[in-house]
Amino acid sequence: MGSSSGLGGGIPKDDAWLRQISDYGNARMAKKAIGVLDKMRSFNIKPNSEHYEEVLLACEKSDQFDQAITVYNLMDEDDVKKTERVYEAMTSVAEKNGKWEESIEFLNTMKKQGLQPST
Repeated sequence: MGSSSGLGGGIPKDDAWLRQISDYGNARMAKKAIGVLDKMRSFNIKPNSEHYEEVLLACEKSDQFDQAITVYNLMDEDDVKKTERVYEAMTSVAEKNGKWEESIEFLNTMKKQGLQPST
């Protein structure tokens, strides 16, 4: 009846969630990517750092700073560790939206966490 390979039937496996988020990100559809994250949470499926990274990359590709901040804060609520990719996406989306002070703040927070920014 329901399929486990997408969002339409049953509850998909982690890789299907991630694939769906990534597809929305590639299409620059941040709101849809966030919707997948919300759906996971509604099914009591705890998103991991990879899921959050992909959603934040979708926000970055879509230039959606405010949405990225909301997702970034959800990571604390879900007790998910922030990775280099998370901080890089946040720095980039802040920069694209002319929020250079926030961009520097993310870089500083990243360094305080012992993470090394890439070039």
